[in-house]
Amino acid sequence: MDNAIKSSIILSESADDGLKDLENILEKKVANSTGLIKLYVALLQSLEIKHEIVITSDRQKLKFDEEFEAHNFLTDFLIYFPELKTYLSPTDMQSRYGYPPALLTDNYGLFIKEVSLGDYKSGVGKIKYINSLAADKTVDKMEIDVRFDAEDNTSNLIRLVRSFSGYYGMPIHPYMSLIAGEDRENVLKGLAETMNENVVVEKSEVVNENPELFGIKPIQFEIDLKSDAFVDKAGNKYLFKIGELIGPQIQMYQEKKRILPLENEFKRSYYRSITITLPTGYRVANLDDLNIDNKYEEQGKELFSFKSFYELNGNVLKVTADEYYRANFVPPAIFEEYRKVINSAADFNKITLILEPSS
Repeated sequence: MDNAIKSSIILSESADDGLKDLENILEKKVANSTGLIKLYVALLQSLEIKHEIVITSDRQKLKFDEEFEAHNFLTDFLIYFPELKTYLSPTDMQSRYGYPPALLTDNYGLFIKEVSLGDYKSGVGKIKYINSLAADKTVDKMEIDVRFDAEDNTSNLIRLVRSFSGYYGMPIHPYMSLIAGEDRENVLKGLAETMNENVVVEKSEVVNENPELFGIKPIQFEIDLKSDAFVDKAGNKYLFKIGELIGPQIQMYQEKKRILPLENEFKRSYYRSITITLPTGYRVANLDDLNIDNKYEEQGKELFSFKSFYELNGNVLKVTADEYYRANFVPPAIFEEYRKVINSAADFNKITLILEPSS
């Protein structure tokens, strides 16, 4: 229902009364924010789906104060489904069911529940917390398979499978099926070039691009490419820049002590799996460089973590890097621990494997 409305109704900023009228909205396919909210509520009531109206605020503009009563905090609408414990934004046309605007979560809101007494209907309001989505609901995943050209060890054949779910998928998944021709090719090429600009895309396809699959299956980009940007020759050795396969990473440097808390938009996870078929007659001299383990725990629960490790079976090296952030708020007292985890990905990005003759 959410996808159908946001794919067919145009949101207008006009205050015209006709844009609040349901019959007019269904006929002309244009509504203002009040009209859209009325449309959602009417459909949910017709379908007998239990829901509550939630009014809250963007926490980066004005955080909802549950102790102080003021209309200033009542700026944004959500619809809450108590049986499913999920939310929907009726007026943010970029969002989809289950993934409300992230800055409206991890915040308080006014929950309004309809109550009936005979034919009389009214609403009862209660201030409650709007929980944000777990880190495993928003994932950026990379699965990379690397082979060395049989004729030239400085050239690689690479298969990249990259998938996005949750808030990472929301900017593109609902619209990917509408992108065609050169624009579509540019999207896929751009993803490949996040590794390095000097790559040649040989084949590519998109899996799960149906917009109705958003929130159910991640959108997946499968790209075959070739590049000579990741290997340098040094005498009888080769320097393989494995870390650059995951692309540039955020680096946080701060000389002064942090005074204010850090606040993220949403919780998130990153997963990278790199399988490398080593060239015949060569071994990796510095495998231990791949082992990174930085994390921060509170009360036995890991809040932030970056861990990379490897497995070597014959000439096949599999490297895994797992990273996640399970809290949006970072107080100054633990900022250094958070920064260490963030910088771990940048440290991984700098790893170069030394391939030397095995005998």
